[in-house]
Amino acid sequence: MPFDIRCESCSKDFNVPDEAEGKKVKCPCGVAFIAINKAANAGPPPLPKPAVEANQSHDVTLGKGTFWTGFKITMGVLAALAVVAIVSIGGCLYMASQAAKSVVADFKDGFDELDSTYKSISEEMDEKEKEWEADYKRRMDEYEKQIRQVTDNVYTIGGTIIKPKESYGDWVLSFVLSNKSDVPINWISCNVRVAAPDRTFPYAEGAMNYDIPGGLEPGETQTLRLVPGIFSSLDIKNHPEDAEVTMKVIDANWPDKPSEPSFK
Repeated sequence: MPFDIRCESCSKDFNVPDEAEGKKVKCPCGVAFIAINKAANAGPPPLPKPAVEANQSHDVTLGKGTFWTGFKITMGVLAALAVVAIVSIGGCLYMASQAAKSVVADFKDGFDELDSTYKSISEEMDEKEKEWEADYKRRMDEYEKQIRQVTDNVYTIGGTIIKPKESYGDWVLSFVLSNKSDVPINWISCNVRVAAPDRTFPYAEGAMNYDIPGGLEPGETQTLRLVPGIFSSLDIKNHPEDAEVTMKVIDANWPDKPSEPSFK
């Protein structure tokens, strides 16, 4: 049965007999080629694709489009959130820096105020200390003046050192004490000096305190004998025969004697 073929060169259709299939035929345009009955070899026409397959293909296509669209939207949202976060962090940092500046300024003001207060208090304390020192000096001068009013009128006369008869006896300092003050006394403190006239340095020098038995009324005179104590720094044993003893009363005790001022 004759069938139609199409020229491979000029693309025109022409009819050839059935026995020409598989053989070389020549087109009117002059081009020769093998004749193939495509209609006979094609077989039955393909069945149409099920609707489900088409829908699935559509869904896949649609799914890809939806994915990329969603991805772009998501990235856009994330970018927007990042911008908002950066702006928020920047704002927070700015506010924190401003707050820190405010705190530092407040601290500096507080420190300056505290420093000013401290300086003011220090100045006041310095003034108070000067006042206390001046007041203490005034009271101490008055106290020493009252002491001198008595001690300048209490005299020692003829101080001598008595050597003991036995080797184990005590060395005794004997002198006469005269009270020319207007108050009775019952205790004295003296500076004692044992020295030779031609010597620069003394043989013995130190302080001695003595309780006067029965006291010494104004105008009275009494001979006293003192024995230096074990812990006394006054050594009256080592001296030559011509050594002289001088004594100076530096303090005394009487009934209305004022107390020594304290620094307060």
